Amino acid sequence: MSVISIEKVDSPKSAAHKVGRLFVLVGAPVLSVIGFFYIYNFNPATQKNLFFACPLNQATGLYCPGCGNTRALHALVHLDLIGMLNYNFLFPFVFLILGWLLAGEYLNLLFGHRVLWLPKRAPAILLILFCFVVTAFTILRNVPVYPFTILAP
Repeated sequence: MSVISIEKVDSPKSAAHKVGRLFVLVGAPVLSVIGFFYIYNFNPATQKNLFFACPLNQATGLYCPGCGNTRALHALVHLDLIGMLNYNFLFPFVFLILGWLLAGEYLNLLFGHRVLWLPKRAPAILLILFCFVVTAFTILRNVPVYPFTILAP
């Protein structure tokens, strides 16, 4: 009677997966730190040539829902919370949600299991509400009448 031993052999797919995983685990924090220092040291409100301009604003003169996010992030890293809200009122909410989701996925990749609570599915009503808020914000920040001009960056 012969004994057959089965050894686990790393397939090229699993090796590529490990390299990609390592690239993300190392690259994401490195890029985040570089981005943090860049946005901390250069002011997008005064040094506009160092940052990308909004294509929609350049083409139409209208503000998109993301207009002012770079300036808001600059204000945030300098702990100017009022300035952050003045540049884009939606920024802190979107920043917290995206930060939580990205941190949860990063920690999941790092530890191999869920550390932060992440929803498996977003309820449809939340997605509809989010779309409504973003659309209303976009329309209202482009109305050139006093109470709405506060929403413009």
